[in-house]
Amino acid sequence: LEKVKAAQSNSIIDRVESYIRGSLASGTCSIERCAEKIGMSVRTLQAKLSGQGSRFSDLVENQRATLAKAHLSERHLSLDDIA
Repeated sequence: LEKVKAAQSNSIIDRVESYIRGSLASGTCSIERCAEKIGMSVRTLQAKLSGQGSRFSDLVENQRATLAKAHLSERHLSLDDIA
C-alpha cells in the first residue's frame, strides 16, 4: 500500500511539473489551471503536494531555473531575454 501511495504521489509531482514546463512559456502557468488540467480542486492539489513535501510555487521556481540554465548553455538568447 505504501508503494502504491508513493508511486501515485510522485506521479502528481510529475504531472504538475509537466504542466509547468508546458505553460511557463505561454504565461498561463497557475495553480488553478494546473488543478483543472489534472482534474482536482486547488485545495486537493495543494494537499497532495504538501504530503510530498512540496509546493506549487517551489515547483514553478525549479522549472524556471532549469529552463534558464538550458537557455544559458545554448547561448541563443540574451541575458535580458532569459531573465
